[in-house]
Amino acid sequence: MSLTAFNIDFCDSFGYPDQVRGHFRKILGCINTEKVSSVILTGSTSRGELTYALRDGNLNIFSDYELLIISNGRVDKDDLARLLEEFKGLEEEFSNGNPLFHIDCTYVSQRKLANFGTNIRTWEIRSTGALLYGRDMREEAPRVSVDNLDFKDLNEVLIWRLWAMTLYFPKSLLTTGDVNTDQGELYKYVICRNILDLTTFLLPSCGSLLPTFKQRVEHVSQNYTSSKFNPFFDKDLPSFLNECLDGKLHLAFNKPVVELHSKAVRCFRQAGRYLLHNYGIPTDNDEAEFKELETYSYRLFNNHSLRRQIYEGMLMTHKLRCSDFSGSLRWFFAKKLGIILRFLYHMQIALVHYLDGEIEEANDSLNDGADVIQRFSLEALDKNAIGNNGVSFPDRWLYLRRVFASFLVTYFRALKDKTAYLEKVINT
Repeated sequence: MSLTAFNIDFCDSFGYPDQVRGHFRKILGCINTEKVSSVILTGSTSRGELTYALRDGNLNIFSDYELLIISNGRVDKDDLARLLEEFKGLEEEFSNGNPLFHIDCTYVSQRKLANFGTNIRTWEIRSTGALLYGRDMREEAPRVSVDNLDFKDLNEVLIWRLWAMTLYFPKSLLTTGDVNTDQGELYKYVICRNILDLTTFLLPSCGSLLPTFKQRVEHVSQNYTSSKFNPFFDKDLPSFLNECLDGKLHLAFNKPVVELHSKAVRCFRQAGRYLLHNYGIPTDNDEAEFKELETYSYRLFNNHSLRRQIYEGMLMTHKLRCSDFSGSLRWFFAKKLGIILRFLYHMQIALVHYLDGEIEEANDSLNDGADVIQRFSLEALDKNAIGNNGVSFPDRWLYLRRVFASFLVTYFRALKDKTAYLEKVINT
């Protein structure tokens, strides 16, 4: 198929560098159009919020390229495997060593597209997706509004954003107390990018769905005083969001990395309290949200489908290898998303204490995290690694991060292909 059949005019519309246009020529050249009805670009690139630095002619991309490919029949698994393999090679070619850059590909049938959930991702496909090839099928995805939005799915934003902040936390900042310029810039970007998704999480509860971070931050800034989430956050939330927007779009950062991280964790804790409030779940003290997120997980997050429950039943047989039968049953019936969120809060709070020199408090928070992860981990934990028996805080924290990453790629099948990547990031 001639590349002239592809539409990459969005590069000109958003003023992206010529290298980005070249990237998409290569990406689209990998696609077998005989098997494809439509190719849609989604995410930050399609809405004009791609983050990149162009220095001395070298392009360093901090965002990712997200593609939705719709087959013209059943998905050809062999063709998908080929495509993913070619995309991996292009990731290495385009990344310039930046671990944040990915080429993410969702390859589905037309029937699957029509049955997408009424979640924020489906809404973004319809509202900001850019057609790159074929028939415009954005309108064939379900319509989404604040009236039918899956809020329980939206609540998972807190999980995935806290996980990103945990995954990319620089190892050297723990072990040496410092980071080099590149590491510092990268993690500051990670913080800013993930904080901005608080607007994704907050605004629908106030009746607003807005397509870009810039519009969301502007809306919060103009309406913060009267917003229903105002009582749960600091007065400077709008200015902090604007600071993070500047960091996300322009890689301009005003705060040192430790200060920026501490402020971000505080915001995520406040978001957790707001989440509980929205569901009428009381919190009596500063630490209550951690327990309540687990206790009321069944109210905050979606129950799994039958297909998912069957998969967890298979995983339970693996759990039996490191637990007794009753423990495996408890694992199977546990509502794990709330437990996972509770664990990630403990991991981040522990970091804040440690970086502030509060070693005893840091170890206490990490002990809490170690207790929590044992309730959902699929492997037996090394008691020496999680205890205070002469093992340093950095080594204990890094160990728990490795255990959690191992759990994720088994528990969430969609992440299986990311196993080698996660290992690389964690070991860097």
